Amino acid sequence: MKLKKLLAVGICGMVLTGSIGLNWELSACTGFGLKTKDGTSVFGRSLEYALQLNSHITLIPKGMKLTGAAPGNKPGLKWQTKYNVMGLNMFGMDRVTDGINEKGLYSGIFMFPGFAGFQKVSPAEYSKTLGSWELTTWILTKFGSVEEVRKAISGVKVGEAIFKPQKEVFPAHYIILDASGDCIVIEYVKGKLHVYDNPVRMITNSPTFDWHLTNLRNYVQLTPENPKAEVISGYKIEPIGQGAGLQGLPGDFYPPSRFIKGVWLGHTALKVDSAEDGVRQAWQLLNTFYIVKGNIRSRSGEHDDYTQWQTVSDLKKMRYFVATYNSPKLRMYSFKNAPFQSGKIVKVPLRDKEAFYDDATGDFSGK
Repeated sequence: MKLKKLLAVGICGMVLTGSIGLNWELSACTGFGLKTKDGTSVFGRSLEYALQLNSHITLIPKGMKLTGAAPGNKPGLKWQTKYNVMGLNMFGMDRVTDGINEKGLYSGIFMFPGFAGFQKVSPAEYSKTLGSWELTTWILTKFGSVEEVRKAISGVKVGEAIFKPQKEVFPAHYIILDASGDCIVIEYVKGKLHVYDNPVRMITNSPTFDWHLTNLRNYVQLTPENPKAEVISGYKIEPIGQGAGLQGLPGDFYPPSRFIKGVWLGHTALKVDSAEDGVRQAWQLLNTFYIVKGNIRSRSGEHDDYTQWQTVSDLKKMRYFVATYNSPKLRMYSFKNAPFQSGKIVKVPLRDKEAFYDDATGDFSGK
């Protein structure tokens, strides 16, 4: 089984061990990319967090002037948006944590505690500096393909600006996927930029992306096919049920385990035909990683993450699907209907209360 053929599904979360991210103990998230038979790229992710994120559907219009953050609460990079962007923010901010643009480019922020180490910038470099939580917004508003991002990323600095909602540097790394299926991961470690090609189209958080790829080699024996029976001294030994070929597949919520589980679930899932089928498959795969309140807990009790929201991005039809913990039904947001406003960022509250269908009337018509 060759890695270049793998589809990807991943979940992220890790007890941190490094210097940046001391208050991000169990921050977790899920990210995966897949491609359908008709060439549609689909990206699915969930975001696990303990604090209420106060997320909104956030619409950033093209032609708008934005200013980044530099260390010391100083203004950073100034730029004008080139493309309309739709995504989800956090803490009510004017930046997207996850989203797509009108050219079919996806980008998402994923937690990277204990390993993120951003660039040291001098005051002379503030004019090309962004805060770590702003990189996804800059990418989506400026570029239409992964290749464009590859060429431009070294031209900006990501400094150690303080993320105000948490009052410390935001420990993040990033995944970018375009409509062609091209995919990269961007990480800053010990002040240095690393850009990785991502053949498995997945991301978790810590440790570094290259470590996760190497760790896949420990699971090369996994297969969706049941093993053959063996005969020992005339006694036939055969599997007692389906799924024996994936025995040893991790099922816990630890990030290296979820990376392995995600890659193999995506790889073994049958390739589907269309964008519609791709959205459904992404949604079904995402739900295999769902974290219910209480499933993972920190010893302090302050960082008990759960799945706050999930998104699926259709990079062909330009549709963005969202579900929340309290309203676990995918709701579609389309660029065709999005109320972009010139010069203004629009933030639409998420529906976070499920209206359950009452079938007490006994209607079994199936309509």
